Amino acid sequence: MLVWTEPMPSSGTGRVMVRVHTPIGSAAAVWRGEPHDVAGRHHIEWTVEDDIR
Repeated sequence: MLVWTEPMPSSGTGRVMVRVHTPIGSAAAVWRGEPHDVAGRHHIEWTVEDDIR
């Protein structure tokens, strides 16, 4: 899915969090890519935990 991402303020956990904007809304997510690639347009795959499904 093509999305647009933007960095979120640091939470102090050491994880890089991003706001992911999609055609149907936005969500906060952990960034698993290279830190210098956080902001921009990306093709991504979603992993959804069982308790969310």
